[in-house]
Amino acid sequence: MARAHGGVDRDVAAGGDRVHRPPALPRRRAHRRRGQGLTPAPPSRGIRPKHPQGRREGVLYHYDLAVGAWERETVIGAARGTSFYPDDLEVDAAGRVHVLWEWGPFPADPARHLGSYVVYDPETGRLSDVTGATVDGPVTPDTAGAIVWKPFIEGEELGSYTPSLQSAKLAVRANRLEAITYRFVEPDQTAYDLWVTRWDGTGWAHEQLIDVSELGAGVSTIAALDVTSFGSKTRVYGVVAAQVCGEVRSRVIRFEQSQGRAGWAAAAIGDEQLGQQRLRAVTDEDGTDILYVSAPATRPGSGSLVHARVPRSGPADAGTPLASIVGDLLDEVPGVNVALGADVTVSSTLRADTGGALAVDGVCADASRWISAVGDLAPTITVDWHEPTAIQAVRVRSGYSVGVSAQSVLRDFTVELRTADGWVEIGRYDDNIEGTVIADAGGRVGDAVRLLITDPSASATDVARVYEVEALAAG
Repeated sequence: MARAHGGVDRDVAAGGDRVHRPPALPRRRAHRRRGQGLTPAPPSRGIRPKHPQGRREGVLYHYDLAVGAWERETVIGAARGTSFYPDDLEVDAAGRVHVLWEWGPFPADPARHLGSYVVYDPETGRLSDVTGATVDGPVTPDTAGAIVWKPFIEGEELGSYTPSLQSAKLAVRANRLEAITYRFVEPDQTAYDLWVTRWDGTGWAHEQLIDVSELGAGVSTIAALDVTSFGSKTRVYGVVAAQVCGEVRSRVIRFEQSQGRAGWAAAAIGDEQLGQQRLRAVTDEDGTDILYVSAPATRPGSGSLVHARVPRSGPADAGTPLASIVGDLLDEVPGVNVALGADVTVSSTLRADTGGALAVDGVCADASRWISAVGDLAPTITVDWHEPTAIQAVRVRSGYSVGVSAQSVLRDFTVELRTADGWVEIGRYDDNIEGTVIADAGGRVGDAVRLLITDPSASATDVARVYEVEALAAG
């Protein structure tokens, strides 16, 4: 029998969906120079204090090691009616502080604009732009100089939701800015693409690394990114996530470019994880990147905090097509889904709007699932496409996007294929916690597939919840 858990199962009870917000990404800590540390204000004091004139300033603090206390250093940026959103801060070998930020409307907004960069010298109290020219502080959105690396585009203004910026990181090499990576959403779009920009001596040169619109529905970038530069190689790290039938899966991707070469080589780093991964990258003395990557606890036994070493030695990497990396994330299996739109027979349904036909409609959404009736302790679903076909695999997607996914997926069940010799078992799953399982049919010829479920779920409402049953023809 299913394991009982408390709480209301909202896919079978009245009420709206809950909103799950990802955990906030910790701010990046500055490198310390001898005798004194320079860092944004501690969370208890804030880096964007409220101002009586309706603005949130970008205030730089330093920590005095001798005194053991934080002290106000200077105001980097401030303008009435705006909020200063810090993105990154790094102290170079000369002790100068490189500051990266965005502007937003006061008091707060999820969409930001006018990505900006200055360098502060604590020895002289001088602010300078990317060319080294002195700029007056506190900086405003209108301050003259090579400060704004992402100016407004057509249709963009302070307060517009799209187009807009969200999140950026910088890399400093030999005491100079090497690159900035950032996320940007185009007009009338909802997903942020991944970009990189450099100062080429006369202006900012931008390159797009991820165009989300080319990767398919449900794919997005995450506000987790970083950039490093050492020797002849510059790297950008980002996270791509995909909504796969109620589950969010993510993968860390590294983009690498060698000096003097055009284009960026992509490669997946680590395994895919459930939930939105977060990352930070630091470079060791020998040029090796050390990645710290976290994944949330989305189900019992999940969640992780790991580190990986990514050396720069060796020849340039040819990379992997981004579409291939994302395809693995989406569990794409070659072959035509012959179960799409096929005839379906089920043992029961919870309601009229949770019938079996929803399990073969090609739609992976909470509102498009077969859900068995309460009290049906051994539900079944049979999908019949009638024409004998060589089947490579049968993919079963189950669960619910709200709550702990491991509780709502099919728990114990078998997958059977109907062949000329009768029903043949091609997959058996006990104590399953995966939202997607793929049963290898080995090219057997069949005209129907069925699920025999002996434990529908581990949720308090013990029903089967099936997004899709797909029978993928052998190529």
